Amino acid sequence: MFTHSIITDLNEAKKIWEILSPHESLYDEWDFRHEYYKYFLYPIEFHVAYANKEPVALLPLQYNTYEKLWEFFGGSFMEDNRIFTKNNDELLKKYLVDNLTKKSYLTWMKEPISGHTCTIIDYKYELQLENYNSIDDFLLKNFNSKRRNNLKNQIAQIMSNKVSIVNGSISEFELMVEMNKKRFKEESTFHYPHREDFFRDIIKKYKSELTTIFVNDNPEAVGLSIHFKESTIGLNSGTNITYNGLGKFLILQKINSAIQNGSKMYDARAGDLGWKESFNFNKRPQYMIEINK
Repeated sequence: MFTHSIITDLNEAKKIWEILSPHESLYDEWDFRHEYYKYFLYPIEFHVAYANKEPVALLPLQYNTYEKLWEFFGGSFMEDNRIFTKNNDELLKKYLVDNLTKKSYLTWMKEPISGHTCTIIDYKYELQLENYNSIDDFLLKNFNSKRRNNLKNQIAQIMSNKVSIVNGSISEFELMVEMNKKRFKEESTFHYPHREDFFRDIIKKYKSELTTIFVNDNPEAVGLSIHFKESTIGLNSGTNITYNGLGKFLILQKINSAIQNGSKMYDARAGDLGWKESFNFNKRPQYMIEINK
């Protein structure tokens, strides 16, 4: 038999998180999620299941006061949300969701929960880098000859200028934000409250890299990545549209850097954004459960 308890104290919540999190991905890390949470300080309810007074499962929620609903701790930027359990116990996951009594949107979940209606809201895109030893190898295995030649021609046009590529510097972050806002306007992710602050924090806390492409001595494209354990997470980019194919060229440089860093997986995050399917990335569903009580 299990018992259910709700933790509302942040320090106690962190203790339970550290006990039950598998610490497999960046999204499993308390510090990563807390970097975004700290700007909002929403009320929390960490639903904990106990067996013989031992914590065996955790469903970490925060109350979004703008949307007026409960959501996963860390908010909408997070992906691969899940209920932490010992031994990946499906009954424990169902037990905690069954005990929810308030309006909750459990979104961007890594896996469905048995006994509940789970909707696929999007797909997460990943590339297993162990299959490739270079960008040329990646292009050969994922692009047919016509698409490969078209892309190579676009890159050749760019390279006909004076081009240099700098990896590692984080000094171009502000430029990346500016480019992103200029290109995507009101749709830019950096218009979300505190999104810029969050990014500034995480590039200091984690092994981060900004890939900057200079064309004729001008920075024309900047892309951010974070290296975590055996994965590289490709985050936002900013690109001027002066040169055809520059955005794809930047993506290839980010993938190449991940290969050279020894990463086993490139995490391109959720949403196709008009290019991930065409790059033949693997895709995994992200689920949602809607609780209306």
